[in-house]
Amino acid sequence: ASDAQNPALKTYAQTALPTLQKHLDAAKSLEKSGGKKAQQ
Repeated sequence: ASDAQNPALKTYAQTALPTLQKHLDAAKSLEKSGGKKAQQ
C-alpha cells in the first residue's frame, strides 16, 4: 500500500488493510480450533 502510485488506491488499501488483517487472524484462529467455533 505504501508504494502505490494512485492516491485513491493507496487510501483504500490503507483503510482496508486493518479489516483484512482481522479477517485473516480470525480465519487462522478458526483453523487452529478445528473449525468448531466462530470468534466474534
